[in-house]
Amino acid sequence: MLLEAWDVIRINKLIVDRYMPDIDEDGKNSYNTLDEYFQKSSLLYKLRNNFSYHLPNAKVVERTFNSIPENEAGWEWYLSSTNTNYFYFSSDLIRTYGILNLASDKTSPDAALGEVITEVRNVANTMPYFLVPFMRAILFKYFGESILDPLPGVTIVDAPSLFEFWIPFFAEWPEKRP
Repeated sequence: MLLEAWDVIRINKLIVDRYMPDIDEDGKNSYNTLDEYFQKSSLLYKLRNNFSYHLPNAKVVERTFNSIPENEAGWEWYLSSTNTNYFYFSSDLIRTYGILNLASDKTSPDAALGEVITEVRNVANTMPYFLVPFMRAILFKYFGESILDPLPGVTIVDAPSLFEFWIPFFAEWPEKRP
């Protein structure tokens, strides 16, 4: 999702550049940080292009499968007489090792996971610091600063309480129940 958001920003650079003078310094700094991050071949690109959307790269999966230690727990498969199986953990094991193998810190699985989490968190935390000032600049341009003025609220008088079941007025019982 972060990459898709950045791709939309990147594709619409002319629009971003138009509003950049109206964005505060924190927003500009966040944009520059994101731009610098996405200029390089980042871990997020590798994760997205190799493992996201349940369509992993076959060569990466094969390489990952071969890199998993033989004594790794979780390779047990349970067959069932029902129309289900227990292969999910095995595929998750391969995908997880593949993600960890993409990290540059391979001293331990914990260190690799920490790198992945840190990188995703840093980008996820930086993105709103650009997007919120960007949206604010657009709204101010077209609606003025009054867009942020408080408006009188609406009171809903016939709403059910949290623990009540309520059938809306537009729902009707069928004449003949199934």
